[in-house]
Amino acid sequence: MNSGKINKSNDGTNKVYVESVDAPNVNGVVKQDPINKSIELGINPTKADAGVDFYVRRGDLKLEKNPVTGKMDLSIEGDVLLQGRSPETFVRRSDG
Repeated sequence: MNSGKINKSNDGTNKVYVESVDAPNVNGVVKQDPINKSIELGINPTKADAGVDFYVRRGDLKLEKNPVTGKMDLSIEGDVLLQGRSPETFVRRSDG
């Protein structure tokens, strides 16, 4: 996030997969088990322990089948520039 953008996936899809955070962000901590979240998202556990909360315009979103999980997921095409999206970083911890 130091660059002011979230880089698109390097798996050839040219997308950033996004989700609604279903737990409150309290002082930069979201109560979710990062291991369970990594399994749910189909990503490496080291990438599931933190995230960026940011404003998304509906027109940017596409609903499509995730090739890794087989579930329907929301994605944004290309890199996501964070300027004007009120980004906030958070960590996931099961102990809160």
